Amino acid sequence: MPVVDIVDEFLDIDISCFFA
Repeated sequence: MPVVDIVDEFLDIDISCFFA
């Protein structure tokens, strides 16, 4: 997901694990 990639880079957190 591009949005997750953006948010992940913006907040610099483990969003991927959250959405996984």
